[in-house]
Amino acid sequence: MFPGHVSNAFEDTAGNLVLDISLSDKNVFFWWPDAQGNAPEPSSIVSQLKRFVINPKSSDLNLADPEVLQEDNSEFYRIHDRFATKPYRHCFYDMLNTALGTDFPAIAHQLGGGYPLYNSLGHLDLETRNVEVYFPGRTHMVQEPVFIPRRSGGDEQLCHDVKRVAFAGHKGFYSSQSGNSAACVIEARATWKLGG
Repeated sequence: MFPGHVSNAFEDTAGNLVLDISLSDKNVFFWWPDAQGNAPEPSSIVSQLKRFVINPKSSDLNLADPEVLQEDNSEFYRIHDRFATKPYRHCFYDMLNTALGTDFPAIAHQLGGGYPLYNSLGHLDLETRNVEVYFPGRTHMVQEPVFIPRRSGGDEQLCHDVKRVAFAGHKGFYSSQSGNSAACVIEARATWKLGG
């Protein structure tokens, strides 16, 4: 397993350590082959958000298989920073969904051949396991989402409801129509629909 970015980690009520992390069964850093010179074909790489529950008092040093929290090809998870190291409900992330109709031939020449590519922003509600998707359009890519808090709000649901979410990739999402990057700010409380 190849670990990626951590969404969050916290101690549950039973004293277990809960770690939510991106995992792939392939070397995500394909540009650095392994010791035998093997490197996966970039478009074959998939990473998913998975949860390990670790009992620190256990004498068994082998971890149980992690729970898959969402099935999408995803990375760059972000939560409300006030809930880092605490139980949390909302997670935003970049995802690649090839079924959304991204026009890869139209934008490939401007992407520089880089991977990973993400064409949408996901919002996972860990309580309901519902996933909402924001898709900015057929010629756009997204990168790491960030939270921009409003002045009020203390509990996570309230903060989620009154916060803005921005996603950035070199200061925004990439548009092949303009050849530029742009910042995109969306309301976290909005009901997201495919197509933006």
